[in-house]
Amino acid sequence: MPKAVKDAIIAPKPPISGECQIKSILIWECSSYGTTNCHDSQPAIAFNEGGRFVKISMLMLVTAMVFAPAFVCAGGNVNVTTVIVDPQPPDSTTIGYLEKAIGQFTSASSPSIIIVDVNCSAVRLYQNFSPVTGPWLPTTLNVDAIGNPKWPYCYERARPIKFAGNTYDNLVLSTGDTVSVLLNPANSGRDPTIAQWRRVIIANRGSHDIRVVDIDGDGKLDIIASGSVTLRAYPNFIAYQNSPTDWQVVNGPLGPDGASMGDAVAAANVQGRPAMVGASTSDGKLYWFAYPGSRTGSWAAHIIGSADSGVSLAASTFPNGLSYVAMAANELIGGAPGLRVFTPQADPTRPWNQTVVDGTYQAVHEIDAGTWAGEPYLVVGEQDQACSGANGFHGPPCRVTLFRSPDNGASWTATAMDTQDVYNQQSLQFDQTYSSPARASATLLP
Repeated sequence: MPKAVKDAIIAPKPPISGECQIKSILIWECSSYGTTNCHDSQPAIAFNEGGRFVKISMLMLVTAMVFAPAFVCAGGNVNVTTVIVDPQPPDSTTIGYLEKAIGQFTSASSPSIIIVDVNCSAVRLYQNFSPVTGPWLPTTLNVDAIGNPKWPYCYERARPIKFAGNTYDNLVLSTGDTVSVLLNPANSGRDPTIAQWRRVIIANRGSHDIRVVDIDGDGKLDIIASGSVTLRAYPNFIAYQNSPTDWQVVNGPLGPDGASMGDAVAAANVQGRPAMVGASTSDGKLYWFAYPGSRTGSWAAHIIGSADSGVSLAASTFPNGLSYVAMAANELIGGAPGLRVFTPQADPTRPWNQTVVDGTYQAVHEIDAGTWAGEPYLVVGEQDQACSGANGFHGPPCRVTLFRSPDNGASWTATAMDTQDVYNQQSLQFDQTYSSPARASATLLP
């Protein structure tokens, strides 16, 4: 077939009336750590077709799964499709998969998923070749030195990262007493399902939360990492990239009283420059820290608002250019205020304005923030403590919700995604067209 004809056939089509655009793919882990038993106790939302929710019941314990796609059809309605990537990953009845990431690890046009069990016994890849509804093919990756004493406990975050000249994502993860990057052999022309992923140790300390951002403005992606109560790893730190195999690690900013930041960290754009965001472990305040102009300078601390060290954080920017920070209490704080968004005043060094998005949200382990179909979005999932009904928590159901703002944060609309507890969900922007909207089995065009 002539190349021009082939390209015309496989090229993404512009949306026409009645077609849907895939806008986001979300992944999380369903767990049975608490009072709920995942989808054994409640059915999951399969998809929303014409306002009618179709539900399916799934019996499983720990599951890596993905919402794919969450897409927008004519009129702005959000349809949700649930896809089970693996109903029971290996060893999932005895160990969990806290670290997971979704990205372009094996294809520039299709998503793939990496999960790592808490015992660091294996790193598993799930490939997808279209449609996103499956099948998802599992592979245990060949990873440099996995299982040695430097891999004692894979906790708790993993993030995709692309370096200069890369086509495919690499992986940043915390391995107990280190934060490392796994270099994807696909970027050197080798098969990532066979060739070894080289491990580069960035820092000899672990972390709870990890963010990837160019913090010093040199055009290279850096890594900011929180401390961790579980790992007894403090303070938070920043790994500045010199090259993918050479990093400069410095301690992160502290609160005005010298206290470290808690288990969450975010990167916000304040006055045109990246800034770190964290909650103090001592004074119950949420701060943003201005980059000092050099890697080893002192960060100035500015109060955003009231918080607690046990919070989950995310940050992004509204279409009008205004930065915002989303915050919710994590599983350590029952009865705490719900999901809130902070926006800076004209003088961002003064306490920021606060909007309550949903005052009922509790035990939030992670928040995703970004822009989706031209609108700011938050994906917020509650974990099993919220379902317990004890110690100030509200009881079932645990919720996963997509919040969208059509007016730069003045209001937020909610779309229910699921009613099961989750850990560490991530999102991936995806803009491709379904040939047959409102059908879960539709074919995804390349």
